[in-house]
Amino acid sequence: MTQWTDRQSVQEEQYVFPYHYLDLDLEFYRRVKHLDYLSTLRAIKALLAPFEGGRLLDAGCGDGRFCYELREENVRVVGVDYSDRALAFARAFNPSVEFHRADLADLAFEDAFEMITLIEVLEHIPPPDVKKVIMNLWRALTPNGHLVISVPTANLPVAEKHYQHFTRGTLVELFEPMFSLVKVIGHSRGGKVRARFTRLQRYAELVWPLRHKLSLVRRFVAYVEKYYHENVEFCREDHAWRLIALFRKSDNG
Repeated sequence: MTQWTDRQSVQEEQYVFPYHYLDLDLEFYRRVKHLDYLSTLRAIKALLAPFEGGRLLDAGCGDGRFCYELREENVRVVGVDYSDRALAFARAFNPSVEFHRADLADLAFEDAFEMITLIEVLEHIPPPDVKKVIMNLWRALTPNGHLVISVPTANLPVAEKHYQHFTRGTLVELFEPMFSLVKVIGHSRGGKVRARFTRLQRYAELVWPLRHKLSLVRRFVAYVEKYYHENVEFCREDHAWRLIALFRKSDNG
């Protein structure tokens, strides 16, 4: 039986429902509630495209939502996670994807993938294990392979289920010399802009049931979407709640 840390238990308890997939059936989640999450997946996908038939490892895949985003791409996907609950959802939504239950600290792939994604995972790893995980990811990549990660920034207080948050500097310190940084994107602006967007989301949720009756509500929802894309989605790193970083495998392992 898996022995969870307290922080891992918090995350595990959230996997009682495939909440990352709600936008597939519910328009409100697609257009308002999950704008930030879906934007993250699109940005990561764009950094790795074109896929050209390569192999991609989604490390810490959780319920497999990013794997689902790749279903129509020319890429062979493998997902790894330590949670049986999460993997049950991942397999249900992605029957053609190969999934493995494993701790990233025990990952044993060698030169198997051209691409690896680590999406909202690094903050969940106990700090003593981080370097070992990074080495395992380095081993799993083919020469000149690419790794894309997304992490919460130090602009946010460390959440209950997280061990740490990050800056560009701490990421470089962790990943060099095994990886060289190619690009960093500031994503999900905080501050007053974020506070305004959060209020807009709440108002949109209140009036959402009236959208088919009132054109004003439909225009308001369109405004919320536009506000997110123009003011919140991408920003300077020092304003961001999330960093999305592209690394290339170096020869130094």
